[in-house]
Amino acid sequence: MNDLTRDRVARHRPLPDGWRWVRLGDVCDVVNGYGFPERLQGQSTLPYPFVKVSDMNAIGSESVVCSARNTVDDAILAELGARTYPAGTVVFPKVGGALLTNKKRVLGVRAAFDNNVMGVVPIDVESSWLFRWMQTVDLRTLANTQALPSVRQSVIADLRLPLPPPEERIRILAILDEQLAAVEKARKACEEQLEAAKALPAAYLRTVFPRPGQELPHGWRWVTLRQACETKTGLRDPRSSADEAFVYVDISSIDTAGKRIVSPKTLLGREAPSRARKEIRAGDVIVSTTRPNLNAVALVPQELDGQICSTGFCVLRATEALTSEVLFAYVQSAQFVDALSSLVTGALYPAVTDGQVFSQPIPLPPLAEQTRIAALLRERMAAAEKARRACEERLEAIRTLPAVVLRKAFNGEL
Repeated sequence: MNDLTRDRVARHRPLPDGWRWVRLGDVCDVVNGYGFPERLQGQSTLPYPFVKVSDMNAIGSESVVCSARNTVDDAILAELGARTYPAGTVVFPKVGGALLTNKKRVLGVRAAFDNNVMGVVPIDVESSWLFRWMQTVDLRTLANTQALPSVRQSVIADLRLPLPPPEERIRILAILDEQLAAVEKARKACEEQLEAAKALPAAYLRTVFPRPGQELPHGWRWVTLRQACETKTGLRDPRSSADEAFVYVDISSIDTAGKRIVSPKTLLGREAPSRARKEIRAGDVIVSTTRPNLNAVALVPQELDGQICSTGFCVLRATEALTSEVLFAYVQSAQFVDALSSLVTGALYPAVTDGQVFSQPIPLPPLAEQTRIAALLRERMAAAEKARRACEERLEAIRTLPAVVLRKAFNGEL
């Protein structure tokens, strides 16, 4: 059900006693902005904050009154074809991709915008009531279906706004402010917890692997990945078997947060891209050589044994002196990521070479110590991943709460 259909249904929904439905255009002005008086053009007596539609995210969050920025005098604004809106106006993108972001802002000061913005100016209703209600309107469902989506003034003006008596509006707005502030506080706290959970793996790895220059524990030694891994892991061109299916792992297949392969593609040989060349085996560690700062790495699972990955990966296959689990842990460490990132060349396609990956040093423990380290990290990393996912789930739930609170408010349930 889109907003227009929902709006028609809403008109027949019973409201609490004393409430009424009003046409938005009857209590507000829906405008494409106001121009500049002729007598002011060419003067600098009235500077206005000027905001481009692409910068709307920079002037505040959806839930707070915001002030615009970048003051420019009225003469320049007139030349730019900018339009002004008074304080209290709810502004939003009216055309193109910006419209599809569904962002609304309420102005704390009189401001000017480019001509890609529409505004709803409150006349017989409080700006705060208008703004909170506009947060429930999905602009995307009101746009036309042309190649360049846009929304018309008449469509916005015909929307129905639930309007309780003034004293009831004041009461509900006070509750809304309190509840939405609590939601925002919970969101920020959960985001901090999520960042802390994301930082746990790096903290665990720092306690395990010495950094270059540090004294090694007894029995450890520094070697390069070239010394600890096989340097020839095999190439195969799947196009040589045009009708044979294979599984292809490219950079987009890697979950950089979970460090795992999550969405490999099944293709026929004839569909293979030119970069589908490197054969992988279970236990291999693949390291993206493009934008190494993102640390797109993964341990190849058993079900992908014998499949193909992109030449955008360096394939590390541990020798008998190094376990796959310890190797996989090390390529996630800050020292490894920082070292590769410092070697990046190319502004448009920042990358390192396989040779640079193989030249990286790794502190190599005895095999018995590797077994102990692997077991310890397996337990800790699993706990960190569980904490991260739990935080993400809580954060997703919290992000749905404003819509629930607003819906209750405008249904008269607060």
